[in-house]
Amino acid sequence: MTTNSDGLLTPDKILNDFKNGKIIEKEAISFLKTLIEKSNESSIRIRSLNLLGRFNINDDNTFKMLESYLVSDDDHSVREAAVKLIYKTFPSKSLEPLKWVIENDESPLAIKTVLNLLDNTENPQATLLKEEFLKFLSNLYGVIEREVPFLLDYQIIFGKRRSTLTKKEYTLPYRHPSHYKPYFFDLYSFYDYLVLNQRIVGLKIPGYDCEGIEKALELFLETLPSLTKLKYLSLFDVNSIPRSLTSLNRLKGLKLNGTKRLTLPNDITKLKKLNELYVRRVFLKRISESLLALIKQNIAPKYIKRGVHPEDAMTLSLLDIYHSRELVEGVYQWSDLSYELNKEGYVIHLKKDLDDDATSIPKFIYSLTHLEKLEIWHGLIMSIPHVIKKLKHLKYLSLGMCPIRYISNSIGSLTSLETLLLSGAKFNKFPEAITKLTQLKELDLGESKIPTPIIRAKTAHLKNLKKCYKSI
Repeated sequence: MTTNSDGLLTPDKILNDFKNGKIIEKEAISFLKTLIEKSNESSIRIRSLNLLGRFNINDDNTFKMLESYLVSDDDHSVREAAVKLIYKTFPSKSLEPLKWVIENDESPLAIKTVLNLLDNTENPQATLLKEEFLKFLSNLYGVIEREVPFLLDYQIIFGKRRSTLTKKEYTLPYRHPSHYKPYFFDLYSFYDYLVLNQRIVGLKIPGYDCEGIEKALELFLETLPSLTKLKYLSLFDVNSIPRSLTSLNRLKGLKLNGTKRLTLPNDITKLKKLNELYVRRVFLKRISESLLALIKQNIAPKYIKRGVHPEDAMTLSLLDIYHSRELVEGVYQWSDLSYELNKEGYVIHLKKDLDDDATSIPKFIYSLTHLEKLEIWHGLIMSIPHVIKKLKHLKYLSLGMCPIRYISNSIGSLTSLETLLLSGAKFNKFPEAITKLTQLKELDLGESKIPTPIIRAKTAHLKNLKKCYKSI
């Protein structure tokens, strides 16, 4: 038997020995078949199948062997190689095995290979078979035939088998009782794509599992315009929004989640219908001009129509897109993002639940200069920053559950502040900044470890203070 210097039988050594006349064709074929049948390494089986196609192997035994591997090999790349070899070597016998692949194989790579092979032929029977296959896959996935190749590529890119690709019939319009953005954002926790009348209208791109396939993912994203009815798109962990996205003129909702750094196309304002934008855990050094232009064009108008002053409408829109909520007018106990307006349309009361990992008050809030009452819940906020002084009309500030450890002295400029609730505070020393709040009526120091006598001494001069307490 022909082996390399390590005493191992390899496909390339077999080919070289054949070329050099050391073994005859029959022996080379036999050695390659041995590797295909006995090797535990997929790469060796694939290479052996590819080299086998160089020889005269149009006998029944070889066909049966290849057919067997087409059905039984655990590796989808081996099955793909077997598909190609059967079609190349046994064109008259290949149609039945190819049909079996389409109807039974879980591997999208093998299925896509069959479709590509049938696409590159002038055989009328093969053309009819491809049409039959596309109808079968269309019924299987619940989409029109033209969108089947897209879903196959989707499965290939993200390593999904046929049985793990999940869809949901589109059920909008629908609103969650707590005023989430459209229900599709919730659906994307469980489904890969949404379908309406056999057209893909919603799609999730789960980039979190894309290490090593960046180029393939980039090329795949460029094919998005083929989904001409797409309304909602969810992207995870992509570094930039593909320019092709601006061709999706029906797009209404875009979710960007977990992207470390984000670049938006300059012409994203082409998306005239995009008025639902959700940006979560995205790093932006600054808010780009293109994003501001999109907000001004598509999102702020819905708040202006509700009576919000244009200045505050931009701020509410930024809170809207960064926190996956459409703000609700009128502050209700169940609402986690809501607001109240004065007669001029300025926001005077804002209530906001933060993500558990949020480390600061959203900077957009400091633009709400008419704000009188601010309620922030949850998050890991540890300080009240210097910029708080911009909220000069603030009367009520609650940072419930936030582990506050520092308060900027600038809070003393909030001469109207009457209520300061810091139920999660963890002060070891009494914050001197609080002693400047002469209008303060209620103070909650949360979980602070400040002795009660010190608290009393530090607040004795605050003549309006009626309630002062802590939880420990």
